[in-house]
Amino acid sequence: LDVHGASSQRFVVEGPPVRVQPQTALTLAMVMHELCTNAAKHGALSNDSGHVHVQWRLEENPVHRLQLSWQEIDGPAVTPPDRGGFGLRMISRALSAEPGGDVQLHFHGQGVVCEMAVDLPVLDAPRQESKP
Repeated sequence: LDVHGASSQRFVVEGPPVRVQPQTALTLAMVMHELCTNAAKHGALSNDSGHVHVQWRLEENPVHRLQLSWQEIDGPAVTPPDRGGFGLRMISRALSAEPGGDVQLHFHGQGVVCEMAVDLPVLDAPRQESKP
């Protein structure tokens, strides 16, 4: 993993395997790209000590709901922007277009926290590789 020059050691990524439909996967990829870009320009990936913790879980009652969290740690102090730029608008609009889509951005002293959620249709479970 190499994101804007940041090595994989600056990321903690945790969560179970989850299958999503192609449109949802594209939306989440665009959002993660924007969060990475902002972190590299202004946040935890713009200094030598910051890192990012990404984790997700799947809630299954009453519908399948993916809860995903992006948290920047040990980055420079951040404050809410005076006005939302393209990236923040794209994140909000892209996720709100998904079924049950919700996003909340928090600007804390150590970095941005982005809490996201989307409803997922019930798909077949991920296939396990068969071993010979």
